Amino acid sequence: MSKSDKTVIYLIGFMGSGKSTVGRLLATNLGYDFVDTDEAIVQETGMSINDIFNNHGEEHFRNLEHNLLKKLCKGNRTVVSTGGGLPIFHDNMKLIKDNGVSIYISTGLRTILDRLKHDSQRPLLKSHNPQSLALLLRKRVPTYLLSDFKVQGHRSPDLIVQRIIALLKFSKA
Repeated sequence: MSKSDKTVIYLIGFMGSGKSTVGRLLATNLGYDFVDTDEAIVQETGMSINDIFNNHGEEHFRNLEHNLLKKLCKGNRTVVSTGGGLPIFHDNMKLIKDNGVSIYISTGLRTILDRLKHDSQRPLLKSHNPQSLALLLRKRVPTYLLSDFKVQGHRSPDLIVQRIIALLKFSKA
């Protein structure tokens, strides 16, 4: 199966990059299903991400992500918005690359901080200041750059979706 034949599209990037917003719009435009991995884990466990981190730790959460990803890899006609750390842990990026098309939504730290300034639901925001978030972003970018495609996340969600659709069509040509 060539890359262009794969029908699971994985959106990756740092928290606040717009993966969920873009993913919903992209799925609607393509007539695909949409899965947000964080939302799926909350639904599956009945616990918020904060509660999972607080009660069971980050390693448990990363294992939940990995197990969910293995299920999603068997999907069809699905857009998946991954958690910001999902591609970094286990062999998740390899699973993504082997089982779908990956798109990195690249967003600068200033934009991310502006988008998330009122968000109290992200555990890593509570435990990191802007400098340590910048370091975390720098550590994750090399993995994100392994994606099949990269789009700029500072644009409007509609423009990002248009760009992704154009990239997907071009890759099939």
